[in-house]
Amino acid sequence: MESGCGAITMRYFDRKSVDRPSCLDMDKKTSAAHKELQKNIQNKKKVFNAYGNDAVKAALEKLFHGKCAYCESHYSATQPIDVEHYRPKNAGTGYFWLAAVWENLLPSCIDCNRERYQLMFDPLTGVLVKKEKKAGKHDHFPLSGPKAAVVFDKAFIINNINLAATVTAEKSLLLNPTIDQVNVLFTYTDEAIIAPSKTAMTSQVDMARVDKTIELLGLNRVGLVAKRKEILLSLNVLLYTVDKLTLLLRDSTLIVASRELVKDLLYYLFKEIQRTCEPNFPYSLMCKTVVEKRLGKLPSVATPGGGGA
Repeated sequence: MESGCGAITMRYFDRKSVDRPSCLDMDKKTSAAHKELQKNIQNKKKVFNAYGNDAVKAALEKLFHGKCAYCESHYSATQPIDVEHYRPKNAGTGYFWLAAVWENLLPSCIDCNRERYQLMFDPLTGVLVKKEKKAGKHDHFPLSGPKAAVVFDKAFIINNINLAATVTAEKSLLLNPTIDQVNVLFTYTDEAIIAPSKTAMTSQVDMARVDKTIELLGLNRVGLVAKRKEILLSLNVLLYTVDKLTLLLRDSTLIVASRELVKDLLYYLFKEIQRTCEPNFPYSLMCKTVVEKRLGKLPSVATPGGGGA
């Protein structure tokens, strides 16, 4: 049920664009994360505090522009950031040694992170499923192979590289927007429902990961789809208005004053359309793909008063 628009929902973010918070620097034995891990290795009862540092929250908000890493919704206006552990930290079945590792942390909205029952749309049919389904990352971390393990013996040196290397061979079914090139794996319908892209459908491995990610995070929950559709409808109104004003400019009978007025209107419309494509805008990758399909690269138009755009 892929739309002709072909936009993408989960956006890739380069973690290297934001520095690792110093409190999470495992290369420094004096860092809060290093000290905490040493205690957790020695003690049966695990304590996790370092990841909740304000510097960590600030770095994640900067990296993801104040948006949920999974669904691209703004969370800052209505809720505090949930510092999400991509690999869960719980001591029993999780990855306690990654609790304060920078590469394992993501910002999340409450609905993507916390498990509860939700009404969902089916990604392939677009039909609203009548029965509520449980969704939310919680402590789940589905794999297609064995779980990673680590032995903290005297030979193991605690540092950023070694800790990250403990999970490199693991095959996760949950996509990570700072590791996987998620931009090509999702699309959406004209009703703003997320579905696997044509690219994802060519690979059984990719399809399994896309399906599990949509299901686990509840990326087609009713409230989220409604918000995406609201943005999409507003964008389509802007694009429709641009189309009509462009046709008007081609009218040779249009007087000069009216022509300049139309150009001014187009300038402000293009500025607003460009804003929807910026990384800090909710569902911006969806918007960017729709805009480029309709307009190509946004054209340069004269500013009000006759200056350059």
